[in-house]
Amino acid sequence: MIFLCNNDGMEQPWINLDLSFLTKACRASRSYIKMSSFSSSFQTQKGSVYNTVRKDLQARFSKDIYDSIRLSTSVLRVEYCQSQLQRGVFVLSCSNPPGPGRTPRQFAGTHHDFLVVQVVASGQKFKIVGEKLGGEKDSDMGAGIHIRILSDDEETNLDRNVIHSCDTFGVQVPLDQLIQALWEDVDPNYHLFRKNCWAYTKCAWKNVLLLLRQQSDVTDARKCYFEVEAEKGPSLVVKRAVVETSVAAGSIIAAAGSLAVMLGALVSFLLSKEEIKNTESHAEEEEE
Repeated sequence: MIFLCNNDGMEQPWINLDLSFLTKACRASRSYIKMSSFSSSFQTQKGSVYNTVRKDLQARFSKDIYDSIRLSTSVLRVEYCQSQLQRGVFVLSCSNPPGPGRTPRQFAGTHHDFLVVQVVASGQKFKIVGEKLGGEKDSDMGAGIHIRILSDDEETNLDRNVIHSCDTFGVQVPLDQLIQALWEDVDPNYHLFRKNCWAYTKCAWKNVLLLLRQQSDVTDARKCYFEVEAEKGPSLVVKRAVVETSVAAGSIIAAAGSLAVMLGALVSFLLSKEEIKNTESHAEEEEE
């Protein structure tokens, strides 16, 4: 029951509102969190490195082409990507979108970060993705670092997820070294706040660019460029996230302000209506 004071300072019932449903909803949500895999994300999950690049390439190309790819791979581009949060889960594999391709990145909100390296070898272009996932009860994807070749369907909509990219001028590097850069010096264990997809993508981005910088055929100017990009890329992503979050928060505050004005107008309307009713009742009493 909500009370308002009338002109005489006496409390009178205004709205009879049963709030017991809120208590029930809170209890239900706590039970759901305890039972769901979401709660396990707050604990460190033991992770591993899942590398299926060799199997993926052997399934796509002949043995001769695969052997040639292993010897030397030219890196064309490194892409820092994000996909949108789905189904209330904080981690989302780019291999699990609703329909072909990836979930398009949207303005603000929570995102899953992952790295894509575009390469060419023996005239064949393909893209390698590295990402870090938390284990889910209903998923075959275990907790840890997942490295694989993107499918054709996934490549179709990839541009919608690229938040920052770096052209790498076709620098040649052995495939095994490139794959190693996607998991080296990265803890495979998963934690929602400390060892998540964001921390992994930042580290993998740096590893790949610094690996390219170390190659013997890279000029001094490009070595400097790779070194700068290794630090600049993740910083730009963080700045963009801060700006978008600030804009989104501003929109929420503005909407809340508008709602407060509307509620104030409604209260004023109801009070004036009650006052008119009291005035009419008082006038009728005087007439009698």
